[in-house]
Amino acid sequence: MTHMYMGERPWGSWYYDHISGIGFIFAARVPGEREKWSHYYGAGVADTLLNPVIISYRDLGKRISPYSGDLWGWKPLPGFHNPDRVDQEVDLNRPIPAISNDQTSWPTFWPDKLDQTDAGWSDAWNGYRGKGLANGALESFYVMDDHSDLEYAFGIETDGPHSDKGVYIPSPSDSTIGGLGLQTEVRTFQFIDVIGNDILFTHYRTTNVSEKDVAEVWISQIYDMGLGNTEDNRQEFDKDKNLIIVSDGEVQAGIILLEHSFNEENGIDDDNDGIIDESKFNGPGELIEGKTAIDAYLNEHYNMTRFN
Repeated sequence: MTHMYMGERPWGSWYYDHISGIGFIFAARVPGEREKWSHYYGAGVADTLLNPVIISYRDLGKRISPYSGDLWGWKPLPGFHNPDRVDQEVDLNRPIPAISNDQTSWPTFWPDKLDQTDAGWSDAWNGYRGKGLANGALESFYVMDDHSDLEYAFGIETDGPHSDKGVYIPSPSDSTIGGLGLQTEVRTFQFIDVIGNDILFTHYRTTNVSEKDVAEVWISQIYDMGLGNTEDNRQEFDKDKNLIIVSDGEVQAGIILLEHSFNEENGIDDDNDGIIDESKFNGPGELIEGKTAIDAYLNEHYNMTRFN
């Protein structure tokens, strides 16, 4: 990968322009209060179900407060990079996220590591694998939250509810927190080995830090591909490989979702990887010893053709 930068130029390129940007989208269905605020909504009005959608990608889905002009959506959480370290390579004069091979991009301490024995991990990389450990040749890290999304707030930027569809306050003890009360860690990994040197891996870890449960959720992404001439752009989806391929004739890029959860109890191999009802939250399971026993278990419980 030759460049990864922000601005009007592409964010990612492998000798050609490939990725103009990536947007992370999170949505959920939550109860919307209206009866509680009937003196604003009117007598006899019923509560609703709301579907907040959290997204910040250029103008796509971007919501701006009609009262203050502030962005309602994902915003980076302060304290996870050095705001004075700017991108000098392409002279954009903008801050860069923290990256593992440039200590000048790191904060003086990491806010999420203050409960460690070495509080804040000062002068050490906040690695996916642990203190001082970069996953791959290069790792970047930032954190964002949706607390600025006041679409369904009440009485923060203006008197009364912000939406006629209802009110949702994720943390009643702090009504200034908007959105769904989410916080997302974003890590991107780059490798130099033969298999992975042309692949960019991004890991999202979203945590509900609000005071309410969020049960029904949907997660998606938008990829803004920058593949040169837009007149001959094409895309195709290989369901068996869970792979999206986009190209413009000469330049090609692929997008694959490596791990994702569907219904974990429906008895279906939702993502065609040979595993039924897989979960990220399983325990260690039972110990199986011996190749014969292991093969027998795999063949009974997995579709080994798809898995391989």
